[in-house]
Amino acid sequence: MSYLNVEKRGDSSKHSLHQSLIGLYLSVKVRSKQEVENYTTEQQEAEEVALQETSPFLIIDYIKSSIDILLNCQMEKAMQINEAKKEEARREETNESSYQQDGSPHELEKLTQGLEAEVRLHIRVRNLLTFSRRNNNKDCVSRHLRR
Repeated sequence: MSYLNVEKRGDSSKHSLHQSLIGLYLSVKVRSKQEVENYTTEQQEAEEVALQETSPFLIIDYIKSSIDILLNCQMEKAMQINEAKKEEARREETNESSYQQDGSPHELEKLTQGLEAEVRLHIRVRNLLTFSRRNNNKDCVSRHLRR
């Protein structure tokens, strides 16, 4: 028995749940900035009508995929910020090391911290790749690896 047949029987709570899932999916659906800027109510209504005939379980899968993509993009953004901070720290370290030629413990500790940060970043990237492989989300990872 299909979902539409159950809905035709008058089960309004299932219809309401289906409408809520459609609304949730459309709010978390990954779109480009240009798509968001040009998005009209007519387009939203057309998407809602197209999703009316889609199984609620499939819509839940769409929602899960969209959230996975958003989380991966957030992780990528955080990693970029960390890399920028690490690069800034390296620049400062280079400037400081040019003033300190004696190899002081302070300099060695900063170098060790930099290397530890690099190892943590490597572990994060490895975990992101593992997570993405499991979920077949290659968009964010491939953008990150091209850099």
